[in-house]
Amino acid sequence: MPLKSPDPENEEQWVTAALEQNLRVISARLATDIAKQDVRVARSGHFPTIDLVAGRSGTDITGDQTITNPAVGPIPESRSVSPADRDSTDDSIGLQVSVPIYSGGATSSRVRQRVYLHRAARERLERANRETERATRDAYLGILSEISRVKALKQALESSKTALQATEAGFEVGTRTTVDVLLARRQLFDAQTNYSRSRYDYLLNVLGLQLATGTLKLEDLQDINGYLKERTITR
Repeated sequence: MPLKSPDPENEEQWVTAALEQNLRVISARLATDIAKQDVRVARSGHFPTIDLVAGRSGTDITGDQTITNPAVGPIPESRSVSPADRDSTDDSIGLQVSVPIYSGGATSSRVRQRVYLHRAARERLERANRETERATRDAYLGILSEISRVKALKQALESSKTALQATEAGFEVGTRTTVDVLLARRQLFDAQTNYSRSRYDYLLNVLGLQLATGTLKLEDLQDINGYLKERTITR
């Protein structure tokens, strides 16, 4: 398993990349922008509204009209019937302005609610930024420290192996006891455990840095899984 230092080896660059690419930070930033737009929408309830209004009306009359002529002198009264059909259509278009004067405080309440939600979203964004920055710094420094720790524990493991061989050789010639051999073996097992744990911690820090910066991909997990499988087979 190769021990690679973060590239670039600049802590501030990793923090900047994390604040720009971390998925949790991006989600919180979008939620803050949406909450800000909601405040504007709620405040628009105090503004006048202008509507474009169009209409059409039609009249269709079908019937007969009766005209009565009164009697004049020797001319008797007469009546005449004529059709009285009529069809008309009226079109209208205009602007309608509505000015909200008082709505029982509903609009003001909605504005206050949106303002508080916006503040809460900003606080969540600030918390996400701080947690992401802390996680990035911890993972970056953890990688550097674990690389040195793995190398040191590897030397300790080799020393424990040599010490065990020397103790077993002394036991064969009678200068060491069984207890000395058991203690040497226990020290070797402890060295092996610490060495393996340090390598696992190194991998966890690598994953943590990639996760914090939003660069973790499936290929990275497959590579690490390959290291673990290879280690399992050799054991």
